[in-house]
Amino acid sequence: MNLRYMKLKTNQIKLLREQKAWSQSHLAEVSGLSLRTIQRIEKEGSASQESVQALASVFETKPDVLLINPFYRNRKTFILATMLSALIAFVIAYFWQSF
Repeated sequence: MNLRYMKLKTNQIKLLREQKAWSQSHLAEVSGLSLRTIQRIEKEGSASQESVQALASVFETKPDVLLINPFYRNRKTFILATMLSALIAFVIAYFWQSF
């Protein structure tokens, strides 16, 4: 079985848990996940889609709130996206002036 793991905002998960005054054990119980899974998620920041959905459900939020945006996960990707956007804007402006 090939599970796709997602990168999570560990600080956000800990903050949400602590705001409810829940221990990791209690979060595991209410989410239906194992204690070891909760510990791994808070330490490593990776989880399956099913685990993300379970956490979002118990925190009464959307899964996106817990996820690190994979497109901008690293600086090189962000810089590349910014440069590509600038190039597209330049090309559009150049051809717009031609008309």
